[in-house]
Amino acid sequence: MKSLNKNALKTAAVGFVATLFSVAVLASENPVNLSAKEADFLTINTVTITPVTDSAAAVVNPCWVSLTECPASLPTPQIDNPITTIGNIVALGMNLWKIVEAGKPSAHVVSNSVSALPKENPHWTLMTNWQGPMVKSYHLEALNKLGFKVVSMDYRVMAYYGGKYKDKGQFITNLTMFTDNVSVFWGYDLQATAQLMDLVNTGDDENPVPGVTLQMKWRTDTALQHREGSHAIFIKGDGTAKDLN
Repeated sequence: MKSLNKNALKTAAVGFVATLFSVAVLASENPVNLSAKEADFLTINTVTITPVTDSAAAVVNPCWVSLTECPASLPTPQIDNPITTIGNIVALGMNLWKIVEAGKPSAHVVSNSVSALPKENPHWTLMTNWQGPMVKSYHLEALNKLGFKVVSMDYRVMAYYGGKYKDKGQFITNLTMFTDNVSVFWGYDLQATAQLMDLVNTGDDENPVPGVTLQMKWRTDTALQHREGSHAIFIKGDGTAKDLN
């Protein structure tokens, strides 16, 4: 009897998955003819972003584990073409990069990062007292109107901090945001990007302490719905980080 129950449950599960796939296909071909339940399946009801305990095993790039493992050429000093500057702080690197594209993690490239360094000589190898990496981890989850988890993404913010130049300041290098765990259900598309939004000096001219706002922007699309949102994080040169929304 137990064996029959297990087989029946397995058959029901396979049938249910096939039904969901059929719903996604039907929506892409003719969303007007969907039933109320099918429309609810393709409509996100709630999206939550929560901080989570970081797992060191998820960090796969050695440069994100130890700054000494980073190529000396990163970040490439481009003082003639900075992202932005404030006083004697210059932001170098990437202003915008993709985290998730077409529902899949973008390639892990350490050059997808931003650094807030001294304008006088912006290269982390000429500086001392680097600490970290500072790591903040988050989980994004979207439930549809039927209560199914249709979108799931873990993402991390990492940076080295506290760097001093001529024994002054607390600077930031290789600030990055990435994901290595994305799950998107049939009928859904997920896109996510990271972007430098702001650069400020939370110290003074003598001892600069840059503060950087890094924003994760996400968007989901189905045949019936477009939805988007963002999560901004403020990171300081002393290694502290604060969620802004």
